[in-house]
Amino acid sequence: MTTAKAKPRTADSSSREALERIADLATTDYPLLIRRRLRRIAFQATAVVFALIAVFSACAAGGIVIAERYGAVTALLIIAGAALLVCLAILLALSVVDRSARQREALLMQNRRMAVVGALSLLAAQRPRRSMALLAVLGAILAVHKLLRRRD
Repeated sequence: MTTAKAKPRTADSSSREALERIADLATTDYPLLIRRRLRRIAFQATAVVFALIAVFSACAAGGIVIAERYGAVTALLIIAGAALLVCLAILLALSVVDRSARQREALLMQNRRMAVVGALSLLAAQRPRRSMALLAVLGAILAVHKLLRRRD
């Protein structure tokens, strides 16, 4: 039984991948992505409204039960303390999510920089006239991508 060895990555394959990434950026359907994002935000906002209604109703019911047993002031203090603990837990979770998002964005930016470097190194291997044309196309693609990202 023979085992196939993986091909080592060469400069040509890295440059090809870089150009494919640039082509992906240029061919992305941004209006479709924006519509999807807006639709997702609308559904999430609706879900949050109904979740808040449920939480407030549960707090009111719990407050009534606690007030019957311990009194109104103690019930309000218990509910306020529980809400504060929930708030702190949410802030901690958001902090962890934000840190991982920043790390992902840094890795993505590093990959994008490498893609641009790969594309530019490919241009150096081409003939001078052809490399200038490719460089112009690459610059236009990057400029359009930056403009569209700024609008988001």
